[in-house]
Amino acid sequence: MQVERLFRAVNEQLARIVRRFRPLADDIEIICECSRQSCVEQVLVPTGEYERVRRNPRLFIVKPAHDLAGVEEVVEEHYAYCVVRKDVTDGSS
Repeated sequence: MQVERLFRAVNEQLARIVRRFRPLADDIEIICECSRQSCVEQVLVPTGEYERVRRNPRLFIVKPAHDLAGVEEVVEEHYAYCVVRKDVTDGSS
């Protein structure tokens, strides 16, 4: 889950910048938090939804069809993104 954690850290920084310079922004553009090391696709997410999802360290926002079967479960599907729960038990988390 190293890739996801890296993108989560980058997205946290982006969110801080958006909150500081655009405190009333409805949406935030983040980097897909999928497991694909080469993925740098952007996802437009409502700011409140991003804040809600990031509170749970097992939940990540990914582009549709970027989930990895057997490692994560899609728990929410939206038009531009999905929320997945990572259930990694192989010690790599």
